[in-house]
Amino acid sequence: MRKFLPAVGILLALLCAWLVYSQPTADWGNAGAASEVQEDRAGKPAAEIRSDELTAAELDQAAANLGGAEAESRRQAISNIPEGMAEIGVKVMVAKSSQAIMAIEVRAQRIGGIGSTFGDAIRPIESVRTSQNGEATLRVPAGAPLVISTGGPGMDSVILSPAGEVNDLEYELASQEIEALQPGEKINIALRLTEWRDLHWFQVVDGTSGALLPSARVLEPRMAEQDADEQARLFVAETNDYFGPPVVILGCEGYGPCRVNLKEGGTTAEQALRVELFRSASLQLTVLQNGLPLHNARIAMHYARTDGEILAPNRSQWGGKPRMAPFWGDTNEQGQLLLQGLPAHHPLVYGTSGSFGTDISQAAPGVITLQPGEQRHITWEVGQRQDLRGRTIDADGSPVHGAEVWLLNAQFQHGVEVDQANVTDWVGHYRIASASTNELGEFSFVEIHPGDYWLALAPTEDPAHLATARRVSVPPLTAPPFVELQYSSGAMVHGRCVTLTGDPLAGVEIFAMGMEGRATFQAQSQEDGRFEVGPFTAGSKVQFFVFHDSEGYQISDPVTAIAGDGQEVILRMAQGGTIRGRTVNDADGKPIDIGVTISSLEAGGASGTTSGPRGVFDWSGLAPGTWRVIAKNKSGWVGVSQPIVLTAAGTVEDVEVRVSPGGTLVVESEGEAAGTLRLSFEGWTVDFITIGPGERQSISVPLGVIEITLLNGDPEPPSVGKVTVLAGKVETFLLKSDS
Repeated sequence: MRKFLPAVGILLALLCAWLVYSQPTADWGNAGAASEVQEDRAGKPAAEIRSDELTAAELDQAAANLGGAEAESRRQAISNIPEGMAEIGVKVMVAKSSQAIMAIEVRAQRIGGIGSTFGDAIRPIESVRTSQNGEATLRVPAGAPLVISTGGPGMDSVILSPAGEVNDLEYELASQEIEALQPGEKINIALRLTEWRDLHWFQVVDGTSGALLPSARVLEPRMAEQDADEQARLFVAETNDYFGPPVVILGCEGYGPCRVNLKEGGTTAEQALRVELFRSASLQLTVLQNGLPLHNARIAMHYARTDGEILAPNRSQWGGKPRMAPFWGDTNEQGQLLLQGLPAHHPLVYGTSGSFGTDISQAAPGVITLQPGEQRHITWEVGQRQDLRGRTIDADGSPVHGAEVWLLNAQFQHGVEVDQANVTDWVGHYRIASASTNELGEFSFVEIHPGDYWLALAPTEDPAHLATARRVSVPPLTAPPFVELQYSSGAMVHGRCVTLTGDPLAGVEIFAMGMEGRATFQAQSQEDGRFEVGPFTAGSKVQFFVFHDSEGYQISDPVTAIAGDGQEVILRMAQGGTIRGRTVNDADGKPIDIGVTISSLEAGGASGTTSGPRGVFDWSGLAPGTWRVIAKNKSGWVGVSQPIVLTAAGTVEDVEVRVSPGGTLVVESEGEAAGTLRLSFEGWTVDFITIGPGERQSISVPLGVIEITLLNGDPEPPSVGKVTVLAGKVETFLLKSDS
């Protein structure tokens, strides 16, 4: 994957250039443009269709007034094709229904993309929007191969329904390559678009009477706010949500909200999931501390399980700052807080919040479940804030003066002897406070709310001082124990990369992993073949790998070193094998650009890249053995090649991966269960997923039996379960604390 980062950077730069140099008259890419399309309808004459671009008002009038016959007459009125040009008629339709899509941009681009100027690299040579019949005519230069495309997430397009309403659903990029046309030649093609996001349908009813609630709304995610139809049905479009689990919250005035897993929604309006809402309840809370009202205390309330575990994780799915609690507020001078609009028949947990209405520092005893319309009053005595004290010592037990100590909230996931990189990467999201040690190595954090926290030593530039972190608990009424943090002794590992004949080998990308911890480091061999990685915890085992395509070489024999033993590691590099092939759509055999991963039966791991514009992939530097290529994208398409047997320095050509819709596997953590899971299909690694306590994640997998292995540092990690994934079904795997 690393070798493609410069290319990604270039593509981003080219995209920026396109946005600067090819902005249309109206900004179709934002909500304002969509509003303009809807508001400029009254009292304007029909706009003339131009073959380059439409303004918002023109597009709207065209959508409302321009019929198929008129569109055809306008096309016939265009003069003959200019000399040296050709004509392409394009019909754009929805893949499932063949319904025409109007007012969507159709683009013609040169294959290869690089033109005579910087802006030509991405800018289309012709861009036209479709008529009411979903048709567009492109006039293109003859004598050059082209790619005709439309749709795609983030593309500069507006999609209108036949009624002229804006359809804000995104569509997969659809494209077709056209061979060089002759001057004056005319051809017709069809592009079928598949929705980029799946729709999940719900029907909202009164939980007591069963009556429909057509005034129900989607409350979360806020980007999907909408009203239900007359049958109380509404939908939520699934997106790449980087701000939490796939959850939708439905509500209606006078009713408490209901939290539902998005994946449980129906795939059509007729299959909408029935969701019951009950009359909302309220909680009058009086918070006391030492018998006195606790003023200005922030209280957070979360949906919970019956055992008190919070359902919605406070941390986003892919990292980031904690999410807001669904219900929260601050107590007044009398220590009182009224929480209204609460859901009935749903376990809830509340407590004092350690940050802005998100996590719970001290939870109230027990879980509450309210009845429809109930107005409950609770008086709660909270614990006192406590001082958290401790000291920092060196690997030999000596106090460390001036060391920086971080107080992190409970969602920090790493434990004792985490490496510096992991602490640094995550601390920005979870740090609550910092402190420095005095001459005795002591530190303190004053007036800390009761609850669970992490204490972490800040990384240093001294390889002998490895960062560590440990979990601590601040009790509500008694002083917390004195905490001792100790730096681990670290060591660098040195080595050389050489050929099988002993000659130094430069430019080899080396990947080193500490087998007894979480530390991973990367280096590149120099001109004399030497490299240095670390620091690792002294005495730990370190295993070495090389990136595929790394100068075409692979490690001839497995090598494991002991950090700190002073031995030079010699990596003997053999010429690796090569696997080439392409990814194609299983339905029609056409090339498809998609992410691909190569997996080794012997090594059990996987590394990935992206296939080229014609679905081409090419790996070199592979060890002899049996391999498989796995293809996946975010829309749930999956493909797995047949096993590939590769000899030393051998080459296997024409490997074909046929891609089709896969299945969905949901992994849910129970309680404090967490870790990295390896997903295997028929003995091959198809993906990895890292899940934290209370998290829930979904991932696309091949259809069939998926074996799940917990990677915990063991040479032979344990299998924690198997799930059979079927077409059109969502299967769930529960990772338990005792796994």
